[in-house]
Amino acid sequence: MNNPRTDLMPPILKKLSLNRFCGFSAFEVEFKPFTALIGPNNGGKSTILRAIKFALDAVEMSLARLQEEVRQYEVQFDRLQQTQRAELEEAQKQPPPRARMVREHHQKALAVHAKQRPVWLCDLSALVKRSYMREPLQLHYGHDREEPWAITIQIQRGDENLHISLTEHNPQMVALTATLNNEDMWNLAPEKRSDLFRSLSFLTYSFFEPISTLTPAENSLSWPEVEALLLKGKAHEVWRNRLHWLYEGKPSEAHQRVAARVQEWLMGIGLNLPSRTRAQTPEIMFTYEDHGQQCEMVESGGGMRTLTEIAARVEFGTGQLLLLDEPDAHLHSSLQRQVAEFLETSATSNRQIIVATHGPDMIDQFSVDSLVWIDRLQSSGRFCDDASRALIDLGALTHAEALNLVDAHAILYFESKPDRKVLQGLMATCGKQPLLSVCQVADLRGIGDASHLPHVLRFLEKHHNRKIAGVVIRDADYTTDTSKEPETQGALLTCALPCKEIENLLLLHPEAIAEAANKALTKRRERTAEAAAELSVELLRQFIDTTTQDPEVRQAVENRWIVSKLKPEGLDAGVLSQIRADFEEKWQDAATRRRICPGKKVLKKVKRWLQEEYGISISGLAPFFEFYEPTPEIREIFNRIEKHLKSVLGDNYGA
Repeated sequence: MNNPRTDLMPPILKKLSLNRFCGFSAFEVEFKPFTALIGPNNGGKSTILRAIKFALDAVEMSLARLQEEVRQYEVQFDRLQQTQRAELEEAQKQPPPRARMVREHHQKALAVHAKQRPVWLCDLSALVKRSYMREPLQLHYGHDREEPWAITIQIQRGDENLHISLTEHNPQMVALTATLNNEDMWNLAPEKRSDLFRSLSFLTYSFFEPISTLTPAENSLSWPEVEALLLKGKAHEVWRNRLHWLYEGKPSEAHQRVAARVQEWLMGIGLNLPSRTRAQTPEIMFTYEDHGQQCEMVESGGGMRTLTEIAARVEFGTGQLLLLDEPDAHLHSSLQRQVAEFLETSATSNRQIIVATHGPDMIDQFSVDSLVWIDRLQSSGRFCDDASRALIDLGALTHAEALNLVDAHAILYFESKPDRKVLQGLMATCGKQPLLSVCQVADLRGIGDASHLPHVLRFLEKHHNRKIAGVVIRDADYTTDTSKEPETQGALLTCALPCKEIENLLLLHPEAIAEAANKALTKRRERTAEAAAELSVELLRQFIDTTTQDPEVRQAVENRWIVSKLKPEGLDAGVLSQIRADFEEKWQDAATRRRICPGKKVLKKVKRWLQEEYGISISGLAPFFEFYEPTPEIREIFNRIEKHLKSVLGDNYGA
């Protein structure tokens, strides 16, 4: 018997686990009825949403066929059992050896039949197509096909706990497995298996991504035609049609609620229903009234389209799960807050909402316990307990706001915040690991010039009685002079890396890259038993030197070099000629090229070369820095930072 209360319960997505899927090595994240995914750019927020969509698409595309195959299998099983019962009754009338032979035969027949169980499969190419990807290889972490990927979603429905796992079965198919309350699908009684399928059929979703541009007009299309274009990633070509079919058949009261919601957000706007023209080839029109003037949706801004679709999706969406990727796009601050409140209050027992955003006002409006920090370099999503700290980590606050909110006694600023694991490793090697526990690491990018920091620190000490030490570690950019002493301005210490970016440290010491690559090669040999030659440091050095001499790299560096050397009084032909000659002389030196080239770009090319030539994929910087031996220049930077913090903070250092 089905539990009637469970049947009334909507399914809730509780957890997602990714293993070597897209940009995630091993990661899991838990969800609530309303969850807001926040974190750095390229942290994986959108990938989390698309992984959920990928899993639910696989279930939707293959469930009906699986149910039919299971039904046929169960019918055959029932017939086999009926036949065996009749044969066994007849065998009981025979001598014991005969009955034993019949029983053994029946056991073998059941074992053979068990091997014929349907395998739950989904067409991989069709699934990839629905995910707007070119090929299945993009699903593999580091595009390494030899390492299988896996997705697992945990669904709760009443007292039922469902786990659905997906992995690549072969280059054409995805294999799915399901458990109910930790019991494999095939170990369940047929009635329970039917309950499982029924619960899986409730796993419906609606996916939202903002549309910035629209085609001038859209012919009226059937839903299959709209769906086919959506599968090709052409949502902007059928935006009106999609909303038309979303509105289709819904009561007028619901239409009025959508229009009222948009008017509440945008005063003076009257939203009309999508309609068909009477032309020979009908078009879908989506119009609105703007302070008495009739307009078509193509005339609106991206913000209005975003608001319209959000209101319609929440009101009309049939999916129990609503996935929204950056609903803050095109919205100014006050609208971000209004939409945030609307979305959070729209999450009910019958509607789960998961949002990915980096909008500061939207994040600030959400309940703190709904915020989950996503960083694919970590092992799990982290529920936040402080929205202010999250905004600081995102670099969404000004210096004054950040310093006023943070609890740390010191702030360590980088031009582009490095991997925390890299910092920990470098500091530990230099015997300065406690520095990271004293400092809050922040990102200078996007939150003002470092020249403002001394004034902010003085202001906080004078007017708020807050003694905070500041440290800025700048990129050296396009200079070969590494002898410049760190500068101290009050509570702020400014020093520079001995190279353009932190990645250049690795280019200057390719031994670290080679050791990390050979470690990965060793693991691959153990896994595949394939013979593979080790990467020599000399070969790697040659590749780096060749790459840094690429005309594209040279031109980028030369242009910036010239700009950095020009004097304020203006451009002089003789001066420019001398600057170019000086650059040419410096550029001939391989070590100089490795020091001042765009390190991120060159290291990316090195990683691609390792993947193409050696079949290995290394993510992030930490695996390389594991083998990096800090130079005296790096050690001196940490010494100066420690000395500065102790000088400024006194007894508060390490408190």
